[in-house]
Amino acid sequence: MQNFSHQPGTTLSIHDIDFIKASCGLGDYLLLRSALTAEQLEGFAFQDLAQRLCSRRLGVGADGVIAFTRRSGISPSIHTASTRFTPDVVPVDALFCSARFLFDSGEYGVKPFTLQSKGRIFTVESVDSQNFRLEVPSPTNAGQLPDWHTPLQREQHLDQVVVPWETPQALWTQFTPSPDAQSLRRSARLSAANHPARPIVLFSVAQKDLISAWVRLSSWVDHSSAASAVALSAHLDGLSSDEVLVSLNDQPFFVQISFPGPRIWVTAPVRYLFQGLYAPDTSFFA
Repeated sequence: MQNFSHQPGTTLSIHDIDFIKASCGLGDYLLLRSALTAEQLEGFAFQDLAQRLCSRRLGVGADGVIAFTRRSGISPSIHTASTRFTPDVVPVDALFCSARFLFDSGEYGVKPFTLQSKGRIFTVESVDSQNFRLEVPSPTNAGQLPDWHTPLQREQHLDQVVVPWETPQALWTQFTPSPDAQSLRRSARLSAANHPARPIVLFSVAQKDLISAWVRLSSWVDHSSAASAVALSAHLDGLSSDEVLVSLNDQPFFVQISFPGPRIWVTAPVRYLFQGLYAPDTSFFA
């Protein structure tokens, strides 16, 4: 049973929330299996629910909560809430998790289908039952869409020259000729300690179309968007082609880039971690 009773000035009462926990990259989200009404998604009610569910100490633990509203003949709307990002943000990792959830519902088959979130339309293709392809918003470089004919804007931060990107969150990318994954991980850890202001994604190019990247998860990171920024940074600096596999924290993202635009497509796997019921006083996991 689900019962979301909410009045202005009160908190949201919870009784047996039925959910699936899914992940794309290392981003994890709780997908609510029953649709909520528009009234239940208004104001602070949904945010209050997310705060309790997403707590890794007192709740289930996740980066965010995803709910769905549907109207006949219209693409399903994706609603996200979290204490880790602001309400206007559209996390691409959440879109991937939503894509698998809706695909598994059997409503869409193998044909491309669309999702809505924050007034934007996203097209989804199922590669197979666990891998999905989305055209994602391009990261911007110092507030501008990157262009093949314009050098990337860079900035000096302390002792490092980094490339600034705006994705669902601000981050930096930096190329480093690390000889192996362990060295790259160690360098990322040191960079995070020296530059706590925002995530810094270090990457090396093992082969023309294979990029190893690492980011220290000291704060929230939208992994799909970070992989897009890494692919753009490498491609525009002549280090990789326009189709590249980015291994970000050992998670695979296949990124395709097309100019002008740029237009970016990302293919990534989505895993179901577990399903369960959550109540205020206890949880029962299936």
